[in-house]
Amino acid sequence: MFVVQGFSNSAVSTEHLFLGDNRLEGSFPANFGEFTTLKSIHLYQNTLTGSLPNLSGFAVLKELHLYFAWLTGTIPSDWGELGQIESLDVSHNIALSGILPPTLKLLPNLQYLDLRNTRLSGALPDLIDNMTESIGKWIPSCTNNYTGLSF
Repeated sequence: MFVVQGFSNSAVSTEHLFLGDNRLEGSFPANFGEFTTLKSIHLYQNTLTGSLPNLSGFAVLKELHLYFAWLTGTIPSDWGELGQIESLDVSHNIALSGILPPTLKLLPNLQYLDLRNTRLSGALPDLIDNMTESIGKWIPSCTNNYTGLSF
């Protein structure tokens, strides 16, 4: 059972969720979309089953770290609406696949992006051109199938 399922409605105003490396198991709860005041989500190194959460409405989210979390599926296109996001790490989720949504190039504050050891694919040049720091070294991996870049 995922621990967030035990949060009461008063926890909806929480700003930081630091539960990385806590041996959590299970999927994101249905009410996870109510935590729109979160600025940081750190759920790395847990056994989270299922797909990445829909984050529509998470307007103040700055950090999203879900690496080594055993997640599956694709990156939701609504993640392109995370206008304040600065750091995004979904690396080492080897069952994470699909094409990177083109909406990710709309993230003006993105400074850190780690997509290593996933099965994601797609074109990256527009995404990287919009970033405020060089992050190319964090993208290539033998399990990724990106286009438009040479390393």
